[in-house]
Amino acid sequence: MLLAGIFDVVLCEPPTPVHPVVWIGKLISVFEHKRPRQSPRAELAWGILTVIIVCGVTGGVAWGATRGLHYCPMWVQLPVLAYLLKTTFSLRGLIQAGLIIQRKLHTDTDAAREDLKALVSRNRNLEPPQIVSATVESMAENLTDSVLAPLLAFAFFGLPGAAIYRAINTMDAMIGYRGEYEYVGKCAARVDDVVNWIPARMAGVIICLVAVLHGQGKAAIATLVRDRRGLESPNAAWTMAPMAGALRV
Repeated sequence: MLLAGIFDVVLCEPPTPVHPVVWIGKLISVFEHKRPRQSPRAELAWGILTVIIVCGVTGGVAWGATRGLHYCPMWVQLPVLAYLLKTTFSLRGLIQAGLIIQRKLHTDTDAAREDLKALVSRNRNLEPPQIVSATVESMAENLTDSVLAPLLAFAFFGLPGAAIYRAINTMDAMIGYRGEYEYVGKCAARVDDVVNWIPARMAGVIICLVAVLHGQGKAAIATLVRDRRGLESPNAAWTMAPMAGALRV
């Protein structure tokens, strides 16, 4: 895990054509394009099947890679496993996405709106203060999705657990919406809520601890206690609320 963190800081993301998350997204897209559209019940069943197959395939490939590495010497096992783990989380990428938007806001609001899509797909024609808000909210929420949850999954279930978590979260990001994906994405959204339940609460506590170091602990904790259930999502406010408190907004 430590070596994966070093890789995350030092190395770039794998090229898009070979990035495991990109391949997960392609597999999800196959099911999304072939989904039935006749009835909510058929869409719901298709969504459940999508979650089962995508998680099964992703976990199976990760398990096969782990088993295969057992036949390699340790000096091969360790860096390869660490790099594969690194592809399931990205702290550096999360921070860079926020910094890019911060820089663009000084010169080009349209470019900042476009770059915001790297953090949150449900983007609208936001004005600069709303872009700042969306960026900070998304970075706070992604502390759970992009960093803590996959590392916890790895700690308990190894590389297959981290890979399955990434598959669940990617499905939620792609089809876990109301509207067009109301029924086909419902299973993915609910499973994502379940697997993020503990990590989100841990991430909220971490934000409060960091706020204490900056003299804003009382405000962060008070806002977390008051607003942790302030959103429809059972998890998102656990990080957004203490972040808002820490920033006094």
